[in-house]
Amino acid sequence: MKVVCLQENLKNSLGFVQGIVGHHLTLPILNNVLLQADKTNLQIVATNLEMAMVIDLVAKVETNGSLTVPARLMVNLISSLKEKRITLESRPNNNLFIKTQNYQANLRGLVSKDFPLVPKVDRQYSFKVAAAAFKIGLASVINSVALTETRPEISGVLFVVSQNELKIVSTDSFRLAEKRVKIEGRVNAEFSQVIIPAKTIQELIKVLSVTEKEVEVVVSESQILFNCHNVKLISRLIEGAYPDYQAIIPNDFQTQVVLDKKEFLEMVKVASLFSSKINDITVMVDPEKSQVEISAQNIDVGENQVNLNAEISGQAVKVVCNYRYLLEGLSNILSPRVFLGFNGSAQAFVMKPIQQKSYLYLIMPLNQ
Repeated sequence: MKVVCLQENLKNSLGFVQGIVGHHLTLPILNNVLLQADKTNLQIVATNLEMAMVIDLVAKVETNGSLTVPARLMVNLISSLKEKRITLESRPNNNLFIKTQNYQANLRGLVSKDFPLVPKVDRQYSFKVAAAAFKIGLASVINSVALTETRPEISGVLFVVSQNELKIVSTDSFRLAEKRVKIEGRVNAEFSQVIIPAKTIQELIKVLSVTEKEVEVVVSESQILFNCHNVKLISRLIEGAYPDYQAIIPNDFQTQVVLDKKEFLEMVKVASLFSSKINDITVMVDPEKSQVEISAQNIDVGENQVNLNAEISGQAVKVVCNYRYLLEGLSNILSPRVFLGFNGSAQAFVMKPIQQKSYLYLIMPLNQ
């Protein structure tokens, strides 16, 4: 194998696959990336057996071939080189020779035939989605995924696929986020709901951050493929049934509030400085004064209270909640005004943008 490629392109590609590679003592080859040169293309592959990433990089291929090299060493080395062009050449005993105009190095690798095969995704159905909208949708829900191994079905992100719309959902049982994104494609109803591991979604968000092109999503019975221009991300799906989250989303509210999102966000941040170890703040809605009071107190720090003007209809209500959940939900609301819907102090309340039906966020109050 002998190829010449641009340092910037190689550095960026290795940066993506680095997130896939783990630290494996029993299978050392999984600590490596596979480099495959063929015709006008250098393919970079990484896998951890749960997911895999394949990147096609345009390069000047002088000799076809393949080799695996340690991922982290390769990333750090290529990132440190400043010259524009890099030559990669395989040498005897699975060594990779790296050369620029003023630099050269030799990396010890492993034979490529021992590298795991990237699984082929048997297409049950596929759809296409705009990269920018997809990234916003995924970023809107990723923080609400449960960090647990006891309930694997909520440790991932749910895709609910219909003919023209993708619902992206996550929950950790304390809050729930749903974002709707427009798609194009034909859906197989048998696999219209799939659960994708959170780690896969995190890596996908990184890829979507640097592409403006349309993304093709291919779904099979046990795997999913995200085809993003020159990057393919393949992942297993999480087995099991996702909770019936629609059943806990209220349609009617005893108390409805509309207020300025930026002002609300800033005052929640201020109140968080006075919260206790459980991150609690109190939100009290007063329809008579048309005000929302936000307060927090901590025996070691002090106390804080602020009143915000708001449009309010319905009953007075007082809710104690985790300020971090509030902040994360508000940060994903893009409209200047936000709606809050309450059904008493003990029931989950809903937060969503005004005049925008694509995002919904639900928070369970803390036990008082």
